[in-house]
Amino acid sequence: MIKTTVKVLFNLPKDGPDRREALIWAKLYQDNVLNALQECPRGDWLIWMMTSLKVKPILLISMTFQCVELAIEEELYAWGDMPFRWGINKISQWLNGEATSEDCQDVFDELDCNDEIVEFAPFNPIHLANEIVSYLLNACIDVSEHCSRSDLASDLA
Repeated sequence: MIKTTVKVLFNLPKDGPDRREALIWAKLYQDNVLNALQECPRGDWLIWMMTSLKVKPILLISMTFQCVELAIEEELYAWGDMPFRWGINKISQWLNGEATSEDCQDVFDELDCNDEIVEFAPFNPIHLANEIVSYLLNACIDVSEHCSRSDLASDLA
């Protein structure tokens, strides 16, 4: 049996997340994949590694969703009923088998329309929340349509 090295997990497209930096970091872990997963300094690298390890897509979306939901609720709770909350609710329903990819697509389209009216600023929290939730909705749609793992990783990273 061939041992998987952490470096092998970063055999990703050339436009992957800071590939050169990721490969330097991965080299430190040699074949200790478990430690690399536990100590990974970046969420996008963690997603790429887990995708390379062929973790089930639904688990990747669920893990990412939990992180996003926690971050958004922590920072934006006081904003009330904002468009990104529609996306969060729909993703939760999709993960529980209560929504379809078409439902996710409808909310994705709605978020895209609403994002146009939000004043764009690089760090506008509402714009960022809408964008992050849109990527997660897109990941749900990709999984439902059996898209490639690299498409899924791109959505989530």
